[in-house]
Amino acid sequence: MTTMNYTETQENILNAAESLIQKRGYNAFSYKDISAIVGIKTSSIHYHYPSKEDLAVAVIDWQLHKIVTPLDEIKGQKELSAKEKLIALIDAITALTYNDEKKMCLGGMLASDALSLPESVQSKARYFFNILYYWIEEVLAAGRLLGEVNLLYPIDDFAHYLILQIEGSLLMSRLYGDAADINLVKQFINHVMM
Repeated sequence: MTTMNYTETQENILNAAESLIQKRGYNAFSYKDISAIVGIKTSSIHYHYPSKEDLAVAVIDWQLHKIVTPLDEIKGQKELSAKEKLIALIDAITALTYNDEKKMCLGGMLASDALSLPESVQSKARYFFNILYYWIEEVLAAGRLLGEVNLLYPIDDFAHYLILQIEGSLLMSRLYGDAADINLVKQFINHVMM
């Protein structure tokens, strides 16, 4: 992933849009909402992001820009087992979502709006999830080589299943107002990857 440079105004717009998508979804926010949060005119937002579609694609890139380095750092920690790396992934996702104003995963919120999203946003949301899938697959494959991973499932299936569990646990934790379901996913990993 290439390094991206953002102006302060772009960062403020992207942070506001990211938060609004994670709280409300793509279809439930407007440039007027961002304008009120950032304190700039909607025309200034349109200058940087001519359409809501452009903004949504930029928000996904923005979040990937923020999470790829920490995920690479987790993956590179040789002292952590594959199981510990997966738990660290869940903790990192939870820190960006549920523990931050009960937000949902950006990709999950966009997936829930998929039928009304422009194709470019759908494509970028799939790319977002593919980054997570491949990260999990790489961690599991490395763990298998070290004798830490002995799954009954193919690694790619387990990676998809784990993403489904994480997304579902975030939804249910948000609905019930506690992190019990997120903790169940961690327990599942501990049980399956003894």
